[in-house]
Amino acid sequence: MQLVILVMGGIGLAVLIFQPVPHLTRIFGFFVFVAFLLALTLALKEQTEERLLTSQQPTFSSLGKV
Repeated sequence: MQLVILVMGGIGLAVLIFQPVPHLTRIFGFFVFVAFLLALTLALKEQTEERLLTSQQPTFSSLGKV
């Protein structure tokens, strides 16, 4: 998932950068969005690995409260 985000984010940044008139705010905003997605996937990956190491069973009771 992280590789897909990196590849697609790189392609998107390349498209934004190599326009005739590059808009720095759009480039920066897109870069921040890609960085946020990477951070989110890293946090979810760490949480999943931690849960698997502690052998916790998933509980679905909290899903009803949301």
